[in-house]
Amino acid sequence: MSQRLFFSDLDPDIIFSIFACCDISRVVSTGQTCRYLHTLAFDRSVWRGLLLDLRRRSILDQNYVPNLETLPTDEMIVAVQRLLTGPHTWSWSKLDFDAVPEVSRKITLHRAIIPADFRSSSAKLLPSGRYVLWNNSTGLECWGVAENRLIWKDASVVNDWVQDYTADDPDANSLIIMICSRSHADLLIRMEIVSVDVQTGTHNRVFKLVSRITRSDQDVFKHAVIRGPIAAVCVQHSRCIIVDWRAQLYVVLKCQHSVSVALVSRYIIVKTAERLKFDGKSQIQLISYDTLHGYWTPMLETGAIVEFSPLLLEDVPTLSALDTTDVDQYFDDMDVYESPVQEGEYRVWIYGDAALVSYRLSIPTNGEPRWCQRSPSVDTGHNLWFSTTYSGHTLIDRERLTVFSATSVTESTEMELPELETWDLHLAAYSGALTYLDHTNSSVVIEYYR
Repeated sequence: MSQRLFFSDLDPDIIFSIFACCDISRVVSTGQTCRYLHTLAFDRSVWRGLLLDLRRRSILDQNYVPNLETLPTDEMIVAVQRLLTGPHTWSWSKLDFDAVPEVSRKITLHRAIIPADFRSSSAKLLPSGRYVLWNNSTGLECWGVAENRLIWKDASVVNDWVQDYTADDPDANSLIIMICSRSHADLLIRMEIVSVDVQTGTHNRVFKLVSRITRSDQDVFKHAVIRGPIAAVCVQHSRCIIVDWRAQLYVVLKCQHSVSVALVSRYIIVKTAERLKFDGKSQIQLISYDTLHGYWTPMLETGAIVEFSPLLLEDVPTLSALDTTDVDQYFDDMDVYESPVQEGEYRVWIYGDAALVSYRLSIPTNGEPRWCQRSPSVDTGHNLWFSTTYSGHTLIDRERLTVFSATSVTESTEMELPELETWDLHLAAYSGALTYLDHTNSSVVIEYYR
């Protein structure tokens, strides 16, 4: 008769190797089974590996936890908890009715020349915390945060109006930057993707799509996202361009109503919203990349003007859909974030007319995707112009800038900010870092909160 072997009977090095393949949720669950496995699950080397994986996936901002190599296990756990709940001083306390977010770290990036046009300037901190994209009247720039250094500049868009931009920074040596602009002189729009060598500052324009628009809308592009070889952006409210820049392919989806888009793993999430008389009707659809195989259009000539032949969204097979008409509000925008602790889990925030609500999306390796409403619709009292964080915090422009918690109808704390020339602020998805331009418009300020 063979002797039964338990998981706890394995050599510690084997168990550590298994933990290296697990997400945080599985490691913690294993550590709750017995004292021996608890000791191994909460070993510092295990949590160092877990946090390094979060950094690799651009969930853990390197400036949020700069001293990872010397951090004890309990503080690593606290760092993960802050990703889930937001900065500690963003939580309203019954003992402190005048709560104000407390800045733990402030980083300022300086330019030598002040841009002439204040209105067109904005800045975004990339999720890894390594770089800032800075759009100003001299072009789109990429700055290294740690060294306060201009890494790359695209002056070719200076004669265009850059309306949206984003980037994917898969490692410390390269960047994939997406630029969406429209021409000042005509009705041409451009969606460009540039590969940048961070060490040399050189770039290669790997994808360029140029097309015409039918009318002179002030805002053409919205919701630019890029993940690996796939990029997407919404155009003129009701269309969505999806590209595979490595394969030089694209497809344009047309919706009957307002549309927003997000990318996760091997899937595209598209939300449509129809404004009715008293409330809104919206639907969130999960589409597999593989589904688009028969719909891609090849780019025949880089930079040539393309005439779109849109595909109706309703004609694209949907893997899973969520109807949100049970929520008595109109939700125009959407944010989708990967869970820091559980693989295949995503948090979806939809928001719009003074309200927001969240859902949990589960995409198992084997099995059907599942949707579950996480929170009831929360009335903010003001229209939301800023994105939400994973933890459910957003900014509200009342008499002064306020951090509002979507998980509670009572929690809000007021920001103490210097006088600003612009309200084009950026709130980081996990760390909650606030990025904005100072009153001279010649410096980008990044504030992390305790």
